[in-house]
Amino acid sequence: MCSSDLATLVYFKYTNFLAQALGDLLGVDVAIPAIVLPLGISFIVFQKIAFLVDAHGGQIKQLRFLDYALFVTFFPQLISGPIVHHREMIPQFESDHGLRYVRRIVPIAISFLVMGAFKKVVIADHLSSHVAIAFQTTAAGQHHDVFSAWLGAVSFALQIYFDFSGYSDMAIGLGLLFGIRLPFNFNSPLKASSIIDFWSRWHMTLTRFLTAYIYNPIVMRATRRR
Repeated sequence: MCSSDLATLVYFKYTNFLAQALGDLLGVDVAIPAIVLPLGISFIVFQKIAFLVDAHGGQIKQLRFLDYALFVTFFPQLISGPIVHHREMIPQFESDHGLRYVRRIVPIAISFLVMGAFKKVVIADHLSSHVAIAFQTTAAGQHHDVFSAWLGAVSFALQIYFDFSGYSDMAIGLGLLFGIRLPFNFNSPLKASSIIDFWSRWHMTLTRFLTAYIYNPIVMRATRRR
């Protein structure tokens, strides 16, 4: 099942790239039909892989299909994360307090939504105009002075930073409006003291997924073989 999930992800996200790379390598044009990328497919696939691995290891009890379907399709985190784990989501769905309107949480949820929207719409989208100009002039073969080059580079970095930070905040706010607490996925990575610290702060749940389901199994298997 995991292989079919990965094959689905590769087909939708990387078919065009692989076909173009193969065509450039062979010097031929590879024509493939346009592929419409489903929203949130990466996060759905990652969550299903984690679920299937844990189910195969006997870590999941009997589960209602409705709870599983809700876990896979809970929309606030499907576009840009976080990558949620079934152990932190399904108990909330099954709880009497899950998916319930709580008045005292609404101001917190709206604060996250407004703050995230401000980062995305006001800061990131505004910086995108400077980034577009920098890339367009470079593509046209024009040379930049030092100031323009640094402005384009810094604007691009800050655009990505506030774009992802804004989406992460909005996901938490939307989840709280439904009474669901989503894990934090962004923790001021520009305060990091090293590259490792930066990555652990940038996409926290992706780091958790890669560590738990790729790095740790590989290390354990290598240790056993030794």
